[in-house]
Amino acid sequence: MEIHKNKLFRIFLLLALVCGSLLGLKLLIKPSPPQIIKTTPADGQTGVAVKEKAVLTFDQKVMPEGWQVIPFPAFQFTLKALENNLEIQPLEPLKFQTQYRLEIKNSSFENFYYSFSFTTAPSPPSISVPKAKGDPDFYEKIEKNLQENYPLMKEIPYITSNWAIYYKGPLHFLVKLKRDTPVIRNEVIEWIKMKGIDPTTHKITWKLEG
Repeated sequence: MEIHKNKLFRIFLLLALVCGSLLGLKLLIKPSPPQIIKTTPADGQTGVAVKEKAVLTFDQKVMPEGWQVIPFPAFQFTLKALENNLEIQPLEPLKFQTQYRLEIKNSSFENFYYSFSFTTAPSPPSISVPKAKGDPDFYEKIEKNLQENYPLMKEIPYITSNWAIYYKGPLHFLVKLKRDTPVIRNEVIEWIKMKGIDPTTHKITWKLEG
């Protein structure tokens, strides 16, 4: 009976030592910091839409805690972690034709630092509206005409790393492509649909940028 107790004691002691070793090893080994593998907009990109959010894509899933994003010039934003992405959404449209730099730090990872910059699109050309000539509904008619012929005036130009969309004329889109592939063209069509517009109501001119 005494031998049986000693054997059980040695087994429990061995298990305790193994568990203690594993716990100590876990405390000693720090998790590897995540690495940014892609940014949207891309570093140095120009013509970025003033309403576009910045997205950091990492090589692993990221948690929302510990992140510090410092924009220059400063602007207010919300921060959202979603799987491998960290999304930076401005609360208001950014300034036109302005270079922004974002610095990213994380207090959970020693010496973690990353920065990238982009430049927003130039201000869209102003539309000259003639003075009313006695018609009380003149401005309403102008607004209606613009809405009918340029329904996405407030959303365009819209620029991504693969394509950019502009108005070429009434109900006429000009799409500039970095690469001309069916996938990218479909991405443009889906974006138009997402904005509540039937693409078949517009003429679309596709242009490959060299």
